[in-house]
Amino acid sequence: MRFSSRTLDELIRTNGSSGTFLVNDIVPGWAEFAAENLRGYALERGMPVNIHVLPGNYRKMDLPESDTAHLKHPEEAIFNPSWTPDLSLQRMADRSQTGLEVTVYEQMFRQVRKLRKQGLIIEESPGGLPYLFEEGVFSARNRRFLIAPQHQ
Repeated sequence: MRFSSRTLDELIRTNGSSGTFLVNDIVPGWAEFAAENLRGYALERGMPVNIHVLPGNYRKMDLPESDTAHLKHPEEAIFNPSWTPDLSLQRMADRSQTGLEVTVYEQMFRQVRKLRKQGLIIEESPGGLPYLFEEGVFSARNRRFLIAPQHQ
């Protein structure tokens, strides 16, 4: 939950204190759990934000249009060349006014380099939120990158 609340704080700091925050997970119960915790966090801080659950596989669903889009620590399969990640990531970026910001942990840096070589990434910086693996191990080295929308 720490990761979603930091993202919410960052969005409010840059975009204002009202809006809609969509929470996704392929497992509906996990998405609902995250949304409930995030709603409590927002309520405690007086943030007038609508928080909705959008369960399912984000790579296959019809995504709503948004002002911003953030993908935090996606599964490694998203970078698997057998399903052309550029198309899926670009599709997500195109649904957002500002593109898609992706944060990955250090074990995925090599995959990010492949996207950079394809010309998909327009901006890259160190940072982002730490990743907590299921085993309880943190990865503090992260990289954030931006994929620009290609609006018609």
